[in-house]
Amino acid sequence: MGFPFSSRWTLFVVAAVYSSRVLAYTWPNPKLDELESQRYDRLGFNARALASGLIPCDRFEFTNEEPDAVGRLNAADWVRTAYHDMATHDVSDGSGGMDASIRLELDRPENTGRGFQDTVDLLSGESNRYASLADVFALAMVVAVEHCGGPKINYRGGRVDATVANTGRVPLPDEGIVKHISSFQRQGFTQQEMIGLVACGHTFGGVQSKSFPDIVKSGGVVHFDKTFSNFDNSIAHEYLNGTTSNPLVVGPDLTNSDKRIFSSDNNQTMSSFTNPDVFSQTCASLLARMIDTVPKGVQLTEVIEPLITKPQSVALTYMGDGTLLLTGEVRFWDMQEDPTRKVSLKWANRKNQTCSNCSSSLSHTTNQASQFITDNGKTQIQSLWYSFDSPSTQGFTISDSASIGKFWFEIQEGNNKIVEDQNGIGYGLQDMVMISVTSCESSSGLKLDVAVRTGSTPSRVYIEADEISNGLPIVRTVDVTGKPSPLSSLGKNYAIWTVKTTRPARNWNIAADIGGKKYTTSNLAIRGFPAC
Repeated sequence: MGFPFSSRWTLFVVAAVYSSRVLAYTWPNPKLDELESQRYDRLGFNARALASGLIPCDRFEFTNEEPDAVGRLNAADWVRTAYHDMATHDVSDGSGGMDASIRLELDRPENTGRGFQDTVDLLSGESNRYASLADVFALAMVVAVEHCGGPKINYRGGRVDATVANTGRVPLPDEGIVKHISSFQRQGFTQQEMIGLVACGHTFGGVQSKSFPDIVKSGGVVHFDKTFSNFDNSIAHEYLNGTTSNPLVVGPDLTNSDKRIFSSDNNQTMSSFTNPDVFSQTCASLLARMIDTVPKGVQLTEVIEPLITKPQSVALTYMGDGTLLLTGEVRFWDMQEDPTRKVSLKWANRKNQTCSNCSSSLSHTTNQASQFITDNGKTQIQSLWYSFDSPSTQGFTISDSASIGKFWFEIQEGNNKIVEDQNGIGYGLQDMVMISVTSCESSSGLKLDVAVRTGSTPSRVYIEADEISNGLPIVRTVDVTGKPSPLSSLGKNYAIWTVKTTRPARNWNIAADIGGKKYTTSNLAIRGFPAC
């Protein structure tokens, strides 16, 4: 790569310190922060869960529960779930599409088998207030393709989960080509795009005898091609050269739907797919369109790109001794190891004033590296993580009087210096509400002490906790109603609000409504508490 940073980093001599890269979005943005993390924190340090279900790519999560499912794989289930969820879309009225309604449509003949329920069970835990279940279904398909040999697929968030089933349906294998073409046209795809979607989807997996005994007579799964756990164009080569075992091509005539679809344009599209680049590019485009097919009125985000510099889990803790503890991490996208590199955290106080000692060095070990891999390994991007640690403690202490309003990073490599400050605006951090170090936990629950800055008059202080209800993410709130009081004689800048509650099982944060504005902490799910 030459420089330890990618070419997307702009290097400056010491005298010139400001960068001017285009930002993917401005931090903090809780929704995009969560979607970006699920999308790009793929392997290694701070990795999210989706890719773990694809290591190796022929992994199947429910082998012990379904011993007759030999040959099934998560990747195939995830791709199939995304298509079947989308396939209810009707372009004429905008109804249906990617909205997680599949979980309400499992009794339909086209949704036979355990694959859809398995996918719901496996992936629902990844949904939350910022990533809908439909978003997770879409991303699971993307990760399956990218991680197992396929191209990078543009991914957007913002899907809305349905609460009722849709009326559209997926064509069955025993239906004729005219009906298949009509069904895909209803979904918004041409005949050639239909061929492409089927080929792209059937590069994974196969047909299970238990679900389709009329197609596969013996037990287990007959796969669509010989490389059934790898995203490649073998499906086209084997179909055209007559070596395919695809049961929807060489099975009973009545159910040879792949054969009818692939040959419907005299094999022109399938012939073009013998070029791996054509296959890869076509699939990247069609699969992105597929997951972007949403009900009328749903507004998706822009394509989610990685933040080059991304703070994570940044939090203030009220210490009660005149100080606040600042903790967190930062991820630098596309960065290589350099033992001589020095990364510093700089900050301005709550009045936007800087000072000579408003700076601390960040720590890093070689274990703090994550990877994003796609396009059959042609794209391998490493990110490095640095922690807000001081030599003596986790985090840095700052005066609770001066406090903090924003921070930024300074990266020094030899004579080169980079300032990462979101093009001059810095990374904003609220100090109006935070957790207190006096919070503790016992067998009876959590005693949560919440510090609220004095001089403010909150109309409400509360906990927000992610939960799953009826298979969908919701937010449960718990009000903190205890009478506020100072923690000590040194605690004049904050008052303590106390509540006793059960520890939330998933992501949670503290919020306060002050002067018509909502202030929130970062996610506190991973935080440990001392015994009461």
